[in-house]
Amino acid sequence: MKTNIIIAILAALVLPPVAGRAQSAAEFKEKYERQVRNAGADGVGVEYILDSWAAAYPDDAEMYKGRFLYHFAKGRSSRVEERASKSFLGQEPMLTLKDQNGNPVYYYDVPVYDEEYFGQAIKDIEVAIKLAPDEIGYRFDKISALIGYEGGSPDMSSAELISLIEYNFTKHPHWTYAGEPFSETDFSQSMQEYCFTLFRMDTPAALEHFRNLSARMSRYEPRNADWVSNEGAYWQKAEKNYKKALKCYNKALKMDPDNYAAKQNISIINRLQKLGDKNNKKQ
Repeated sequence: MKTNIIIAILAALVLPPVAGRAQSAAEFKEKYERQVRNAGADGVGVEYILDSWAAAYPDDAEMYKGRFLYHFAKGRSSRVEERASKSFLGQEPMLTLKDQNGNPVYYYDVPVYDEEYFGQAIKDIEVAIKLAPDEIGYRFDKISALIGYEGGSPDMSSAELISLIEYNFTKHPHWTYAGEPFSETDFSQSMQEYCFTLFRMDTPAALEHFRNLSARMSRYEPRNADWVSNEGAYWQKAEKNYKKALKCYNKALKMDPDNYAAKQNISIINRLQKLGDKNNKKQ
């Protein structure tokens, strides 16, 4: 064990530069990434590298992302919680047991955040965003961190998503992701992924934000059937209003006859309605 710790510390050391040549920002990043692979985002030696990197390149956005990841990992832990439902915020249970009556009891690994570390992580990534406003990955980092932190009431993360949508369609930035071009199609797909994340949480607040996010995207992409289909999913899941859901799905299929979600959900509603009719006849 001591040997492993010593190796990790040695690997983290920022050696003096060769005479006449300072380390580049890219070299600091490479050293940081290597240490993270060896020791984890908040492991031994990572903070030392980040401090050295900051001293040499105080305006490097990637350094601030490293600080964000360090503080986020430092402040995140977890605890096991017992729940009655088979799903919790889109997660599968880590363990299922039975109580004395034979009923299933579900256990989930629930994240816990230290407020001070989490707050510092958000400040770090906000600096990265300010330094490189067109690097959308930093914005995604902030939103994803907020989603994890907020759990079933994703108010701050949803507000960030709405602001990002407005910024995208009014300012038309030249987005990059990890330095590579990031297209409008990429943007729409990413918003749909966030919609799916909110939908899977299956809480009243998350479903309402799912609906609002889809509606905002539909405002700017009125011919995109996915946003109309999402509205149908809201009525089906949150309100159990199959009539309104079917109206949305049929509208989506007129826009895109191959829309998979609309087809599948129409089929589900039809089966549920047939089952309901059978049960009513039996009564």
